[in-house]
Amino acid sequence: MRLAAALILAGAALVGPESRPALARLADRFADAIAAAAGGRPVELAPLEAEGRRASDALDLRALTLARLTGRLAVHDDGPRLRVVGALAEQAGRLVVSARLVEEPGGGLAELVSASIETDPRRFETRTEPPRAGRAVDWLGSRRTAPMDDRVLAMAWLPDDRLAVLHPDAAALYRWMPPDLVLLDRHPLPAARGGGETRIDAGVISAATHDQAFWAMTNARPRAVLLGVAGGHLVERSEGDALPWPGVEGGLRFRPGTNLLEGQTRRFGPTPLLAIAPDGVAAAVADDARLLGPGADTGLHVGPTLAQLWDGWIAASSADPPGIADSLLLLRTGDGRLLDSFSIEGAIRALAGNIDGDQARIAAAVEPVSGGTALEMIELRQHRP
Repeated sequence: MRLAAALILAGAALVGPESRPALARLADRFADAIAAAAGGRPVELAPLEAEGRRASDALDLRALTLARLTGRLAVHDDGPRLRVVGALAEQAGRLVVSARLVEEPGGGLAELVSASIETDPRRFETRTEPPRAGRAVDWLGSRRTAPMDDRVLAMAWLPDDRLAVLHPDAAALYRWMPPDLVLLDRHPLPAARGGGETRIDAGVISAATHDQAFWAMTNARPRAVLLGVAGGHLVERSEGDALPWPGVEGGLRFRPGTNLLEGQTRRFGPTPLLAIAPDGVAAAVADDARLLGPGADTGLHVGPTLAQLWDGWIAASSADPPGIADSLLLLRTGDGRLLDSFSIEGAIRALAGNIDGDQARIAAAVEPVSGGTALEMIELRQHRP
């Protein structure tokens, strides 16, 4: 029995993460979940169930996982052990492996584990919004990627339909080429140096340089970084103690250890903010979720996301706690009057708006209840009676 297990482990080395990078990442997560649940007890990894074209993936995933468990746990198929009985399946654009850890001998259930990865982050699902009387805008449609692994903290549109996306540890550059969102480059952020621990990841992007460049900053790093685009790749140009922002004297900083932005804003004073409009004057979200307009408190509470649309329009998320659905709110900046709203599946974490005449494209980073973060491209047009 032990010889058979050794032969399986030897075969695992022939698969190698180089040939199956996606399965290798899934094997890393699956092995971590098994090791955490086993608590040092020996394990047996039974053949994984799968259907159709995923059957061969299940064989490779088992071999890769066994290789990653070697040296961490005793792996054999006799004596007291936890038998891992699992299945591999594709669900909503993700490859998911779920398993039961069963005590042997005896057959008692000890633990349940699961791990997943995205299968194709660029694959979109199309959603149409039914017409409704009294609309301020026409919903032209939306496309959503499959969930990706990294959380999205902030986004900004650049010229030529390029989208800058800020993750906790990296910045990414995409290009919107309907019907696809194409990843052009991904650039690791400078390592944190004295940024301190944070309970909530937060970040901001300023694309007000009017060229293929943007400033990015997270609350885990004490300095902002200017990233430029050269030949389709992201390159670091400089760093700063604060992130330059229109209408904010001296730029924006994160209050240490929090997701609150600080800076002397021309329109909103020194009030700590959760979000501020790209022009620095149209709107902001106070630290208690109040929407601040150009002149005063609007009396409306919203989520910590803002995107500018047409003159006098702003997009925001709802202030409701995260749940199955969120709302995309279209508001008048002067008084916060609700102009229109749309239900969005999942929690909205970041917004960016791009205007072309009477049409608007809103990029929304959405966290569905199933996990991960998806990017949804929403196309709107100002309503014509």
